[in-house]
Amino acid sequence: MTLDKRRAERIKTRLPVSVLLMHEKTETVLAGPVEGEARNFSPMGLSLSLANIMIDNYHLFFACQDKPSRILKIGFTLPEDPEVTIGVPARPIWYDRDKKSPGKRALLGVEFLLPPRDKVIKKLAKELFAAGKAPSSWWKKIF
Repeated sequence: MTLDKRRAERIKTRLPVSVLLMHEKTETVLAGPVEGEARNFSPMGLSLSLANIMIDNYHLFFACQDKPSRILKIGFTLPEDPEVTIGVPARPIWYDRDKKSPGKRALLGVEFLLPPRDKVIKKLAKELFAAGKAPSSWWKKIF
């Protein structure tokens, strides 16, 4: 039996995202975007399925591990307002091959660089909660 060390419950989702590799201090885009899909969400981070882990000669996981000044910017387009994209800075914490999807997709786990009570994270959580998918236990904690 494995011990689950997650800090918050996760909800399954199929939210489209775009991912950029950026320099944290200068906010310069180094690579991307690559399209993907958020597979699960928590106020602390999410799991992504990406078309490719390599973008413009950068490996998204190792580029951030090798140089901590590099981060990912996850762009969310919410179903209720497709004209608005919400950007959330994140750091990758694990990656693997997506064996359940056809093709050579990659799975990437990221940790948000914003606190769970940040207004951007609250907005994402609110959108998912409004869809009836979010567990009420962490909904109550962050609001």
